[in-house]
Amino acid sequence: MRSTHLTLATVLMCSSFAACDGTDATQDINLDPATLDEADNSLALLNERQAADPKNPAWPAAYARLRSRLDQLNHLVARTEAEPGRIVSFYAMDDGSVFVSESGPKDGKRLLAKQDVQGGSVVDLYRRLARTEPPRALVEAYERTVLADPVDLGSLGALPQASPRSDAPVAAADGTTTATSALTTADAAYYLANGCYGGGEFGADFRDCRANQTGTVASVSGKTKTSFFNVAILQNSPARVRLKISSETKLIDPINPGQWLWWWGFSSKYTVYFPSIHKEYNLRTHQWEILDIAGDIFDWAWGYKSDCEGIYNCDLTP
Repeated sequence: MRSTHLTLATVLMCSSFAACDGTDATQDINLDPATLDEADNSLALLNERQAADPKNPAWPAAYARLRSRLDQLNHLVARTEAEPGRIVSFYAMDDGSVFVSESGPKDGKRLLAKQDVQGGSVVDLYRRLARTEPPRALVEAYERTVLADPVDLGSLGALPQASPRSDAPVAAADGTTTATSALTTADAAYYLANGCYGGGEFGADFRDCRANQTGTVASVSGKTKTSFFNVAILQNSPARVRLKISSETKLIDPINPGQWLWWWGFSSKYTVYFPSIHKEYNLRTHQWEILDIAGDIFDWAWGYKSDCEGIYNCDLTP
């Protein structure tokens, strides 16, 4: 477990934007990346530095600057703070896919609860949460239809395979490292009851749910029409979530201890003309990864819907 204790002398030496050796702690980190891959590298380096020197006051400004750039590179089209501290963001990828994320404290409450998102589009969701009409960019993103390269309904391809489970004993949390978290490692049963995705009719075709995990990387990958993913960092330091679609990085999201983030994602769409005109989602490989988690304790769950037919059925939260 990473130590969070500093001596008074260390605090005094590191009480400015400079690192303990007198250099700017962020001077060699690109906080204005041109691509998502560059942003991925920058966030990884920022998380590493922050974990080694958690009290340095340079970090909030650096994260805010990089987050602003990530919003552009992630193709953010709408964001609303429906309740204080609870942020819902809407992203429109250049391949026609749309993703929604929710961030907030780990108190078990969700704005994207099953009863709120079932049977509605992201446009309807924004309208309910923001209590106003959605931006045109969000409407256009959801209505976008990809006519080329339709899905092959006869072949699902590779099924999702999760990274190996860690069965190592989890150390008890102490007050220092869990002060910002409403959930602790003692709440595994609560997470398994509230953070998991269901199966059965209209549920996930492939799913898993794991509490009190440790490791260096957690990932799941497989062909799907829609995917659902959530992560709660219980302790100790910032991490990042990365989404790849068909092997190309599409979204990078930072996550801090004390946050529980949820994602709701759709592949691009195409139009079916027989026997009736309607839209279907393409099958695309969604690869979700949790990175920078060495020494951290976290909960995570995922659900993939690959066999669903029709936009409505695929949109239903499992």
